[in-house]
Amino acid sequence: MSDPITIRTINVRHCRMRAERRGTYSNGSKDPEWNVWLFVSIGDGEHTGYGECVPTSLFYEPGHIGRSDIDEWQTLLDLCETLVGKDARELGRLVPKDDASDDANSIHDTVDFALHDLVGRRLGVPVSVLLGGKARPFVWAVPVIHLDTPDAMSDLTADLHRKWGFMYYKLKPHGVLDPDVETLTKMREKMGPEVRYYMDANYSIKIEDLDEVVAYMNKLHELGLEVYEDPLDVDFATLRYINDRTPVRIMIDERARTSEAVLRILQEQCAGQINIHANWSGGFQPGIRKAQLAAIGGMPTMVGSTRYLGPGAAAYQTMASALPLEAPCEQVYREVFGGKSAISDPYEIQEGKIFIRDAPGLGVTPDLEAIRQITIREETFESV
Repeated sequence: MSDPITIRTINVRHCRMRAERRGTYSNGSKDPEWNVWLFVSIGDGEHTGYGECVPTSLFYEPGHIGRSDIDEWQTLLDLCETLVGKDARELGRLVPKDDASDDANSIHDTVDFALHDLVGRRLGVPVSVLLGGKARPFVWAVPVIHLDTPDAMSDLTADLHRKWGFMYYKLKPHGVLDPDVETLTKMREKMGPEVRYYMDANYSIKIEDLDEVVAYMNKLHELGLEVYEDPLDVDFATLRYINDRTPVRIMIDERARTSEAVLRILQEQCAGQINIHANWSGGFQPGIRKAQLAAIGGMPTMVGSTRYLGPGAAAYQTMASALPLEAPCEQVYREVFGGKSAISDPYEIQEGKIFIRDAPGLGVTPDLEAIRQITIREETFESV
């Protein structure tokens, strides 16, 4: 039996930086002015693993959909304090189970990703191997395009298509027929019919009659729309009515963040796909478990996105490659939109595909000096 991988030191950072871009959503809201992260380093004295999350309790105003109701900073400190001296090979078994709530999912992500990164580096194997064996070598990228005029949205997608070869895009739509038809028409003119689209209205479709909603989706399907995420704030029976009458798959995100929720979606047969939103999985295995449940009902699972410093993006892209049914991965690096991650070596993108690095751990190298410069508080736990 191999020797334990004893956790010797854990460093926890609260990082903050003014947002380089603020996307607009279908309901007219904008991203917050400041980006925030909790960044964790877990070491055994020789190797270090890294994880991160966006603490929604510090990122969003009270009342925002998806905002955690716990003190995520203190919850993370309390968890990390229990880990010093433990064997990192226990991986997710060191993280509390929370199948019925998603308040601590981001915190659990942070620690679980760092543990897998550390163990992978120490054993010399990629995290994908720790997740049950190497799966797909790449995932299709589906970057998010925020709400703007049809001309601006089509120009941006065409530019990204030229630079990166993306074949999928997820759009924050207007939520009404004419401008959304105009947007997809102009995108098709600039990139051709092979490019496919997802839309995510965040419950903001501005059409009240359900049959008109179905007609709206069917028209957009003719222009390349494959999936519509969280279209309306309605019950599952209403979503089933829509899903049964259109070839566009209804995808559920905000109401699919626990295993119990995914099981209910299966029972209600009200969707064709679910989204494991990046930052809300609760760690690798909880995310994979939700995707396995969805797959029982023939539903693929897409990995969503947030704005990470770098290790979180690598973790979710790796998770996407290991899910049972293939779907595009929304999580991309900040470089795609002209920003810079706090890592020197994001995964390579070729012809719209993100290639999962075959290297120990997550295979990315954090720029610790860049992370130090945006740190506003930190705590360190060490073995005596």
